[in-house]
Amino acid sequence: MSAPAPSSSACPRCGAPRVAGVDCPHCGVVYARAERRSATPPIVAAAASADDEAPALPLSAAAEFARGHALAQARSELQLARFAVPAALLTSLVLARTDMGQFFLRTFFGMWLHELGHAVAAWLCGFPAFPGPWFTSVGEERSFVFALALSAGLAFAIWRAWTEDERLWMGVAIAVLLVQLSLTVVLSPSGAHTLITFSGDAGSLVFGAALMAAFFVPPGHKLHRDWLRWGFLVIGAASFADTFPDWWTARHEPDVIAFGEIEGRADTDPTVLLQAGWTVDQLVSRYVGIGVLSLIALAAAQVLHFRRTRAALAALEKGVSP
Repeated sequence: MSAPAPSSSACPRCGAPRVAGVDCPHCGVVYARAERRSATPPIVAAAASADDEAPALPLSAAAEFARGHALAQARSELQLARFAVPAALLTSLVLARTDMGQFFLRTFFGMWLHELGHAVAAWLCGFPAFPGPWFTSVGEERSFVFALALSAGLAFAIWRAWTEDERLWMGVAIAVLLVQLSLTVVLSPSGAHTLITFSGDAGSLVFGAALMAAFFVPPGHKLHRDWLRWGFLVIGAASFADTFPDWWTARHEPDVIAFGEIEGRADTDPTVLLQAGWTVDQLVSRYVGIGVLSLIALAAAQVLHFRRTRAALAALEKGVSP
């Protein structure tokens, strides 16, 4: 293979007459490499050669303060990722074992998520519903106008998530829309009312775990910036602790289940489900199963958040932006 034609008649390094070979017989430099070096601006070449030798410039006082503040926040966040949710849940469980504590948890937290569970199940089944204190008003018949409006709202949410490239929320909206369509079209009215009744305590467990998981939002998220995650953590832990211990205890002591009537107004949810053909064992196993699955999902979210926070702290300690 012949050597490439020389781009000049002299060696770029020593100025000797250029020969047909790839290197200069006088100084031994490779012509192509010398040409590339000569084409590099002197300032850039000097900076590149001195880059490894020049010591790093010291940070200014403001930069040192900002870096120290960021490190302190990252270390604090790592501790919160490890202890905040378990501590809130444990504290709520301890309060739930006292009469005053249980009254407080149920009245201000658990009852609201319980009624919201009834309402959300009714909406997904096509029934208009309005959650209120200690009671949720549910329509006697399905309203397909209401169901269509809900489907349109979910479709709009899917479109917004897609336009804003929010893949996670788009997937959630699609899943909710599919559940809503199936429960509205496939499930019978009697089956829908049974599901609505069951979703009281189930909603208290699922929504409680979801609100606790909201504590694991990354720094910079609105819930993190505005301290909303602390409020959600308190509400979620209180609601979960208000509901789960009773069903866990009912595995061996069914007497703790609230059978009967609510102040002469209506039968309690367990009583209605028993009248619908459920057994006590089915009641207990289904509520306990939902509670355990919620805790497993919460634990998985905590592990992921802890690892992400630990990796961010390690990168910051090395002086690399996470």
